[in-house]
Amino acid sequence: MGNIKKIIIIGALVLFSCYSNAQNKSNPNEFVYGKWKYFKHFDWRATKYDINDIKSIKSDTLIIEKNKIFFENTKLIEPCIYSKIMFKSFFDRDDKEPNFVEDRALALKYTKEQLSTFQRIETDCQYNCLNILYLKQDTLILNYCGGITFFFTKLSIDNNSKSEYEKVDKELNQVYQKILQDYKSNTIFIKSMKEAQRQWVKFRDAQLKMKYPAYKNEGESVLPMCRNYYLKELTANRIKELNQWIDEVEEGGVCSGSIKFKGQ
Repeated sequence: MGNIKKIIIIGALVLFSCYSNAQNKSNPNEFVYGKWKYFKHFDWRATKYDINDIKSIKSDTLIIEKNKIFFENTKLIEPCIYSKIMFKSFFDRDDKEPNFVEDRALALKYTKEQLSTFQRIETDCQYNCLNILYLKQDTLILNYCGGITFFFTKLSIDNNSKSEYEKVDKELNQVYQKILQDYKSNTIFIKSMKEAQRQWVKFRDAQLKMKYPAYKNEGESVLPMCRNYYLKELTANRIKELNQWIDEVEEGGVCSGSIKFKGQ
């Protein structure tokens, strides 16, 4: 029994060691990579950029890849090409106090305690304004040397899928409203139509729960994205169904039911 216990203990230690190594290999700062959209900005000194330049940055996307930081469209700011990226605490440097020379506007806008919650991002690219980056929760701060501090929020794949679903959902509502308007004289149909749509919404929600149950401890996953895309699919199918009442049918169809004949 003593040997068996030793084997179990050694096995557990090996498994723990493998798990720890795997955890260490994953970069806890992977979150910084991806696309970031403009949130807000403020000037901290006279800048060479005019209102149109600022507008172009507002409408653009800041992209951080594992060897490059750049704006997707605007050419106002040169890309930062790097081979090494380092994530440090805000005051991980010789000077432990905020100063305007190094921290620029952040030193004026935030207290030392607040700055201590920021994460400094350093790269080894040549001197470049895109090299001055900070993370604060889900906000990326570009303390640009041109005299402007920009704030960005992460543009995640979840946001993209949600936006696509909302677009189709808006189209469904437009189709639904058009049918109500076109068939308003048919009060019996309108009553049935409203009831059918209420039941479809219940079906849609139940179908979503069936395909993607809300498991506990999901954590960070692609499930939110998958749910949005499935909602988009179900909604697109509903639009196709309802369009029959807008497209109408050729006269003579014996099973057209409440659908109007063309030209009626």
